[in-house]
Amino acid sequence: MSSQDLKAADIAAAAHSDIEEFIVGFLAQRLDVDASLIEREVSFDRLGVDSVIAVGLTSELGDRIEKTVQPTLLYKHTTVSALSRAVEDMQ
Repeated sequence: MSSQDLKAADIAAAAHSDIEEFIVGFLAQRLDVDASLIEREVSFDRLGVDSVIAVGLTSELGDRIEKTVQPTLLYKHTTVSALSRAVEDMQ
C-alpha cells in the first residue's frame, strides 16, 4: 500500500469516526443518556430511537454533509456503525 493509499484510508477512518461520534452525541442528547451508553452495534430500535428522533437525526446529518439524508436510511442501516458508513459513502 502506498503512502497516498494510507493517507486516503486515514482520512476515510477519520470521517467515519467523526460521523459516528456526531450520531452518538445526537442520540445521547435526544435519549437523555450518557454517550458512553450508546452502543454502536445495537439497533436503533433497541436504543429507543423513534421516528421523530430519526427525522431529526437525518436532517442534521444532511446539514452536516450538505446532502439530503432520508429518514428511511435508518431502516436500511440499523445501527450507529452501519449508518455512519452509509453516510460516509454519500460524501
